[in-house]
Amino acid sequence: MRPSMTEILMNFAEAIAKRSTCEERQVGAVVASGDFQKIYSVGYNGGAKGMANTCMCKLGNKYGCVHAEQNALVKCTATDKDKVMFITLAPCTMCATLIINEGGYKTVYYRQDWKDNPGIQLLQQAGITCIKL
Repeated sequence: MRPSMTEILMNFAEAIAKRSTCEERQVGAVVASGDFQKIYSVGYNGGAKGMANTCMCKLGNKYGCVHAEQNALVKCTATDKDKVMFITLAPCTMCATLIINEGGYKTVYYRQDWKDNPGIQLLQQAGITCIKL
């Protein structure tokens, strides 16, 4: 059976997550055009660019790694007002806030729930459609 573009892009986010250096959980994110024809950026959780490939959580503060969504947002230069994001884990409230503030996102697709999904609730309140795949 022919996979949908949403399945392909979520599978790509899962593949990108394997680059993560975080020892607690590996998360991947992909920013794409709303028609799924262009990939604007990718991100995975981990430490700072160019630094040792180590889990930042080991430096004494839990959840010290930069989140996948944050890395994807920082790298995205597209001004498209019809973007979508694929994330392997539902975003936290901080990442949801960044997605909202960045603007131009119409849908966030995610694979797994995170706690009680406060980030998903925030995105929905901002009018962004959230779809669990």
